[in-house]
Amino acid sequence: MAGTDTAWEFYGKQDPYYGVLSNDAFRKDSLDGDAKARFFSSGERYVENVLETVRTHLATSFVPASVLDFGCGVGRLALPLARQCSRVVGVDISQSMLAEARRNAVESSLSNVEFVQSDDLISKAVGEFDLVHSFIVFQHIPTARGEAIFRQLIARVRPGGVGVVHFTYANAPRTPLVRRLLTKAYERVPGILWLKNLVKRDAIGVPVMQMNTYDLNRLHCILQESGCHDVHTRFTEASHYNYPIYGAVLHFIKSPRDTTTHS
Repeated sequence: MAGTDTAWEFYGKQDPYYGVLSNDAFRKDSLDGDAKARFFSSGERYVENVLETVRTHLATSFVPASVLDFGCGVGRLALPLARQCSRVVGVDISQSMLAEARRNAVESSLSNVEFVQSDDLISKAVGEFDLVHSFIVFQHIPTARGEAIFRQLIARVRPGGVGVVHFTYANAPRTPLVRRLLTKAYERVPGILWLKNLVKRDAIGVPVMQMNTYDLNRLHCILQESGCHDVHTRFTEASHYNYPIYGAVLHFIKSPRDTTTHS
């Protein structure tokens, strides 16, 4: 497995809910019934917001029957989607995450959602989908690999269907240079991450949660080349090792016919 895949499987085995949402309330040692309920409630709210955004800016009567959720983790978003759609396929690189997602689906009495292991071709998710979705996933995938996967996801959107995909694109300009350099050191310099884990009293073997930024111009070129000409963007801001990083959720419709132009 690639380095980021190995790291994700580590979190899937050791601390799956914290791996999805890096909040201490969702760590394995403190995850009680109330915390787990809050975890999934946040997913319910997110799904409602996504569908409302699509209906407001792209397709007023959008009601997806089939959904592909890339990087589904333990099912935080796939399960709420399954309550509103006929068929949901969640894909993830981590077998441990998928096993937990399946348990959560059974506990929620949801039989219209399936969870399959991901690869770069998304080969186990069969067919086209009304909605192809991914949130806070590509940031952990190196950009060249991520762009290729993005093309595969667009190919899974049915003509006339919708994609909603999140990318990080820049470190916030206000982030001090020393903080940026320290974060890069966590990712690239042997021993620095070990020392950080020791100071924070984390397990010594905890891998770095890699954060990658994408070129929005390149992403828009990919969309245009793939026949997606209506795009709505919502900006996001998150924290990575306590410094802000900017992101963008790209909401787009795939043209019902091939309108790609070539020069």
